[in-house]
Amino acid sequence: MKKKKIVYALLSILLLGALALLSLWVIKINTKVYTDIRETKFKSIQLFDNSKFVLVAVDEKNNRADIYYGQNYVSTIAVHSWRIGEVKNSPPIGKEEYYKIISYDLNNPNLSRKELDLYELPRIQTQKFRLNEVLSSYYGNGKDYMARDNLYQYVNGEYFEQSFLLDIDNEELFFKDVAQRRNEMATKDPYLNKVSLAPGGLGDSLSAQLREYHLLQLGGTIIPDLDSDNKIDISNTNFAQLYPDVAKNMKDMTQLYFRPEQYNQKEWFDNLLHWFAPKGQDVMEVYATDSVTGEKTQIKSFDDYLAWREAHPEEVKKYE
Repeated sequence: MKKKKIVYALLSILLLGALALLSLWVIKINTKVYTDIRETKFKSIQLFDNSKFVLVAVDEKNNRADIYYGQNYVSTIAVHSWRIGEVKNSPPIGKEEYYKIISYDLNNPNLSRKELDLYELPRIQTQKFRLNEVLSSYYGNGKDYMARDNLYQYVNGEYFEQSFLLDIDNEELFFKDVAQRRNEMATKDPYLNKVSLAPGGLGDSLSAQLREYHLLQLGGTIIPDLDSDNKIDISNTNFAQLYPDVAKNMKDMTQLYFRPEQYNQKEWFDNLLHWFAPKGQDVMEVYATDSVTGEKTQIKSFDDYLAWREAHPEEVKKYE
């Protein structure tokens, strides 16, 4: 009798265990998994010096979505998208799903905000496309674009991907010649400097000066360095004196940039030398060095550097 009770107990445990596993499996296959990206909340978006330059700042640097810095818009995204597994056919996009692009108009004095939900566009709805990745941004012909290669859908058990290009201004979606158009915009990128600062180590010298403020310079843009949390302090610079309302938000900045349509390398370089020099000093001390003689030449302007390059053709050849 005892043995029978033990057997029944063991069978009951096994049955309960099997039911528990079955329940977990049923829950798993019926549980939707979503990609969730929270919209970035901006502290400030400020234009200065005839609206050629933009400073973007946020309150929570470590808890934000991607930010896209354009000629006409500063944008971010907010996403709640079902990560569908392998299915025969993609299910319709649910009412709870969205892929929003939130843009602030730099040409509007009030930085008017607009939202575009990709999932509400007719072609996306009809073909049941989804996107679970962040976007890439491009600039061309005076316009800002966003793009991605992997809008995806399932049709009759097959997985398909679609590239697209989005005109933010007109909210128009393009599916033809996407790669070609993106490549054309990339090759015409205004920030691709024609004059390298590598000869003479000028780029390194400039970077070393900016690192004193926990800043990095990347062709037309300034971003915080990796160790910048609450350490950016430009209070004793010409920039703080010239643009006090902008400078007070530098500690929370994500990027300071020269708008692409207005960008030119000479103006950017000369501004950096002046902006981040100590208050009252004309320019930062940066140098180009002759690698053979060790002679250092202070560079006080972009024209100074062009003259140095002309006088040191062998140094320039090393980087061609």
